[in-house]
Amino acid sequence: MNVLIYEDENIYIDKLRIVLSKYNVSLTVCSTADDFLNCSQVFDIALVDIEVEGLDGLNATRILKTRSKNCIVVAYTHYDGYAVNGYKYGIDRYILKTATIEELSNEIEIIINEYFKNNNKVQIVNNGIHYNILLNDIVYIESCHNSLCIILLYVQLFLICLTH
Repeated sequence: MNVLIYEDENIYIDKLRIVLSKYNVSLTVCSTADDFLNCSQVFDIALVDIEVEGLDGLNATRILKTRSKNCIVVAYTHYDGYAVNGYKYGIDRYILKTATIEELSNEIEIIINEYFKNNNKVQIVNNGIHYNILLNDIVYIESCHNSLCIILLYVQLFLICLTH
């Protein structure tokens, strides 16, 4: 899962990194408008500060949604007054920067679960490697002794064996 942090203050970047470190995500941090505009990656989840000099979070959201309409964009801001305009630009959720680490963790967990639910994916971890598998790609799952084998559509002899 590709996650973007578009934030220009290190204290909030660090706070988000701490929370996201619990998840195996590919994390990209853009702290300036130039960083963001030079990044062509498609993201599954984006946490955007509304007030970034050069390109605000509202216009960044518009760009993110053109790259991937399924990207969940979360405004991470001090102000709740952006809500009405934010929804017009495509922001899906809001988290206030005043949230505690626990509140932020709970919100991030809800967002990640929402992503998997909306994309009909399941995440499987095998030997520390995370696999995001579309449910429609699973042909069948077989239990053999202490292993679980997942046979996928279009992938010949691809097995993920999980031991207990």
